[in-house]
Amino acid sequence: MEKGFTLIELMIVVAITGILAAIAIPIFHESYVTKTKISEGLALASTYKLAITETFNARGAQAMVNCNNISSCESMGITYFAGNQNIQKIESDASGVVTIFYTTMVVPANANSLQFVPQVYAGGTFVDLDLSDVASATTQFQWTCRPAAVNPVNSRLLPRECRV
Repeated sequence: MEKGFTLIELMIVVAITGILAAIAIPIFHESYVTKTKISEGLALASTYKLAITETFNARGAQAMVNCNNISSCESMGITYFAGNQNIQKIESDASGVVTIFYTTMVVPANANSLQFVPQVYAGGTFVDLDLSDVASATTQFQWTCRPAAVNPVNSRLLPRECRV
């Protein structure tokens, strides 16, 4: 009596493995590529965060303005980013919140926003800090990444640093 697998059994195993690979590889690839494109926005937003921090520390709350076009961004030393194939635009408001808007090539239009928010540790938890408020002058803060309140990026696509 011979031991081992028959040719048909081996062919069934190969077919099942092929089917599983055909399903898993595109899902993994799509998720991986999308996360990479989202990370590009985080890297581009770092110039905004740096300029906002420097403006706030050097000139105070009264220097904080909305940054949503070339001229408004210049006052804070930010080079306005108008977009590319992955990022639609990056803007900041007077409170210091930086919002990244992704194109529909990356995520659906109804789930395309990610934010960096200045926060301060108070009362045992982190709370949002309004940098345009004069009372926030000289306050030390940190940046927190999170999905925007409106049209947030799907949580499964967020980089580790942005997961709540």
